[in-house]
Amino acid sequence: MPTDLELLTEMGFSENRSRRALATTKYKGAQVAMDWLFAHADDPDIDDPFEEAPGQKLSDEPAAEGDNKTETAEAKSVQCDECGKKLRTQNDIMMHASRTGHSGFSESTEEIKPLTEEEKKEQLAKIQERLKQKKAERIEQEKKELVQKEKLRRKQGKELVAVKEQHEMNEMKREAERKKREKLEEKKAKERVREQIARDKADRAAKFAKTAVPPPSIPAAASKPTEVQKKEYTQTKLQVRDITLICI
Repeated sequence: MPTDLELLTEMGFSENRSRRALATTKYKGAQVAMDWLFAHADDPDIDDPFEEAPGQKLSDEPAAEGDNKTETAEAKSVQCDECGKKLRTQNDIMMHASRTGHSGFSESTEEIKPLTEEEKKEQLAKIQERLKQKKAERIEQEKKELVQKEKLRRKQGKELVAVKEQHEMNEMKREAERKKREKLEEKKAKERVREQIARDKADRAAKFAKTAVPPPSIPAAASKPTEVQKKEYTQTKLQVRDITLICI
């Protein structure tokens, strides 16, 4: 029965990459290792020399027994008692159990035939298709996240604009109220000035009335002029003086 390393190399992966993939995925099977290889094919250190840790891997084949022992029926695979699927390694059993929830397994003497070239290509195509699907799903998820982020950004922008407009409107209202109060105060001040001027005029008028001297009264008789009686004269007297000049 071919090991996971042999399956990977038969599918076209280099031994170095195959060993790295199996060790990185903790020897969970060839399929998991292939998923890792496709996902990390462009890593810059993918072809760096890789050394496995010492010790037997779960995917390794058990050592052959000596010829001097009695031949017994050897278990060449493990069969799922619930679905009948045959599995090669312990890792395959664990992966099958985790995916399906099946728990009953038994040993089988039936050997799992190695994959033919067509089966290898078909499996590789399925893996590549699944990777493409996962990549498409990831891209779609990223697009959705970008759309959600853009919606959130726009919503926050609208809320910010609304808050700013509300703030400006409140400022305008406060300014209008302030101007209204100023005009009212100015009107009241003018009214107080006019009232004060009116009071001052009234006070001056009252003081002037108290200190003013009344004009003297004119008798009624004096108000009419006395009539002068005219006299008629019939004679006129002339006086003549003789002035003698004395010459020396």
